[in-house]
Amino acid sequence: MGNTPLDHYLDLAGQRFGRLVVVKMVDAKTKHGRPNSQSTWLCKCDCGGSRVAVATILVHGKAPSCGCMKREASVRLWERRRANILSHDLKGSSNTKHWPPEYRAWINIKQRCYNLQHAAYKNYGGRGIEVCVHWRKDYKQFLADVGPKSSPELSIDRKDNELGYSCPRCLPPNGNCKWSTREEQTKNRRPVPTENLGKHMAVVWANRDGAYRRKFSEKMKAVASTLSPEARERRRQGGIKGGRIGGPIGSRKRWDKVAEQKSRP
Repeated sequence: MGNTPLDHYLDLAGQRFGRLVVVKMVDAKTKHGRPNSQSTWLCKCDCGGSRVAVATILVHGKAPSCGCMKREASVRLWERRRANILSHDLKGSSNTKHWPPEYRAWINIKQRCYNLQHAAYKNYGGRGIEVCVHWRKDYKQFLADVGPKSSPELSIDRKDNELGYSCPRCLPPNGNCKWSTREEQTKNRRPVPTENLGKHMAVVWANRDGAYRRKFSEKMKAVASTLSPEARERRRQGGIKGGRIGGPIGSRKRWDKVAEQKSRP
């Protein structure tokens, strides 16, 4: 009588399946008094790892390793994608989550300067800000000039906001770009137009010392002295609370009234 399909699962100990060598049975699933295809076996991998696999998966070649082959394939895929990016070949790397942060920054500065549909175009390309010719089509040159990011909190910044994204060859000796923190970027913003002072005031109060606050207060007083009578009246009607422009000055009186009521016995 010929072998039945169940005969393949009677004893797999010592057999090799890909990188796995079967050591012993872990859990015997019996049918008619003998192990069937759902029995589980402990296997040793050539890489030194181990795994437990069902017999039918081993026999049909669906478990060739302990998982090391899949990890190696992932590493090869990432290396191929990174090589494509460095060579400016995005084929196979269209998913932005696989882009290095430096490459994403390079893409973003070009979008802000040349994409008319970009939300920030009016503040960059609309003002005449451009990317220098050495960086415009050469990511490797951009990376060589600015270097890799030393921290994920850093982003690309222009030293002079009135100039474009320039390399050291276009603007000696160090170019116009560097990696900066969010706070450094905030300090390097363009001045707020005086006519919009009552509506827009971007101030980061985290990690501010008294000297900075005094300097900021003196600057605001100097700006206020240049306001027109109409702008000064609008500023007077706005209350400053918690480092930002608040509502009408009457709101502060209401808060004082609430505080007084809470303090009563």
